[in-house]
Amino acid sequence: MHFKETIECGVFIAANRARQSALITTDFSMSIMIKGMDASGLRIPEDLSIIAFNNTMQSRFFRPPLTSIALDTKLMARYGLDVMLELINNKDLTKAKTVIIPPELIQRESVMPFAQKNT
Repeated sequence: MHFKETIECGVFIAANRARQSALITTDFSMSIMIKGMDASGLRIPEDLSIIAFNNTMQSRFFRPPLTSIALDTKLMARYGLDVMLELINNKDLTKAKTVIIPPELIQRESVMPFAQKNT
């Protein structure tokens, strides 16, 4: 998605905010969409809760700081390398394994509890 279209997406979300209570997006996309939301008067989290994905350093510096889902990227890299080496050494693609890396929710200020939104 291009910069202009991403800002327009933020404007669209703000214009249709009665249809949703939350938005889940990447930190990077949110950094652009928020310009359109701000221009449309959307208040986060009062009007819309936001959960970002990736928990990049910038998610802490938004106004408000973004609640984000974090993955252990070092663990992902380690498992990825293990799987790749296993494939190189064994050359048997059927021996590849699935690895689940548990996410962590980093709670900040961009989400309002549902009960507070409806009071």
